[in-house]
Amino acid sequence: MGVLLLFTLMSIVGNAKGVESTRVYAFGFSASFNDSIVYFTEIQAIDSAYLEGGTHFLVERHEYAAQLKNYFTSIGEANRTCVVLFAKSEKEIMKKYLKLRKRYEQPKKGQPRFRVVNVMKDSFLFHAVEPSSSYQDPATSRRELKAARKAAKKAAKQASKAQVQQLNQ
Repeated sequence: MGVLLLFTLMSIVGNAKGVESTRVYAFGFSASFNDSIVYFTEIQAIDSAYLEGGTHFLVERHEYAAQLKNYFTSIGEANRTCVVLFAKSEKEIMKKYLKLRKRYEQPKKGQPRFRVVNVMKDSFLFHAVEPSSSYQDPATSRRELKAARKAAKKAAKQASKAQVQQLNQ
């Protein structure tokens, strides 16, 4: 009884509150351990992206990386690791983009380490992803979690007292 109440309270407290829909700017990066080619998508605006309330992190970010991975699989580049970087402003994302590109374009000891390939917008576009029904915002406050634990503990104690009373009767 008390355990059931605990899970109910935790699910109520852990709902996706504090998630906001906003425009973000993002680009994808893909690399493989099997070759020296790295891919960069162009910076793209995603109009209906969702950010977590407290952390401002991209909700369902693994889905965006999966979109990029599916693109590479469709063109015969199946074994690639894909990452999506994002920011709320164009200036911020451009800074991240240039920093990462510089890391891969800079030659090491005169020899280029990687071949950088651009993926244009007409080849690949990110599509906005809505939070799934099972999504839980990690920014849920400690106070709410503490209150839920306290309520569950109290309910378990009352259930235990009720069982003792039934046994004594």
